[in-house]
Amino acid sequence: MTETKLLEIIGAVEVRAVVKHHHGDAALHTRGFVSGDPCYILDEQHYLEFCDVVEQHGLFNRVTRSWQVFQFAGHTVYWHSSDDGHGPLNHGVDSGQVVAISLVLCNETTRQIMARPKAPS
Repeated sequence: MTETKLLEIIGAVEVRAVVKHHHGDAALHTRGFVSGDPCYILDEQHYLEFCDVVEQHGLFNRVTRSWQVFQFAGHTVYWHSSDDGHGPLNHGVDSGQVVAISLVLCNETTRQIMARPKAPS
């Protein structure tokens, strides 16, 4: 799946914020998805389970040129490999992957940050 098609599904960026340390960014999209490095936006337990699912799909340490789709914890996940540093959708990356997942799967910190009202423009 292309990035253009993905954005049709998850919606445009509504909020972009740092969610971990000074480099872990994430974006809330208009259709309730959050994109970012899963090591920043999932709690530790969900992240370990998520990595197991990625491995079960044969994607761990695999370079992909398009977005992959699978289910995790009852939700659709969009996944893309990445080099460390900078990944798809302009996210900072440490884990070598970028995801778009439902906001309900995100850790408490990410949910709180994404729920903050936007500053007036």
